[in-house]
Amino acid sequence: MKIVLCGPKGVGKSSLGKKTASFLELPFVDLDTVVGDDLYSLNRLCREESLLIAARWQTVLKKESQEFLRRNFFIVLLKADAAMLRSRLGHRSFRDMDPEISFHDFSHAADRVYESVGEICDLVYEITPKRKSGTHREMGKLILKNYYEKQD
Repeated sequence: MKIVLCGPKGVGKSSLGKKTASFLELPFVDLDTVVGDDLYSLNRLCREESLLIAARWQTVLKKESQEFLRRNFFIVLLKADAAMLRSRLGHRSFRDMDPEISFHDFSHAADRVYESVGEICDLVYEITPKRKSGTHREMGKLILKNYYEKQD
């Protein structure tokens, strides 16, 4: 079972990914902690029998990465509305955006991730503003259900 979580910055890929990987008893890799080219890293990680990866949105937006992910991973898109993402991120600087980006531009960038990845994902999981305890278990169960349905 090879799973990749994707979505815009601030959606919870790392925090939710760690807990969900633990629930599913899978190793977890956060691409934010991996140095080097993401496609090379994904290719190397793909040799693992099973794992859950949190992928940077810059990686997932590249067409060559999307094709690779589609062939090798079960893709879960974490989705949240732009207002929630903006409030979670506050005024932290972005690697790929100006720190003073307008809300409109931020919303547009998040929508671009959703549109681009929505075409290739196997599961869309909506993140709510008040995430409750056990969200990782709920998401883990949905992943298992949809993963095995896809295999049949």
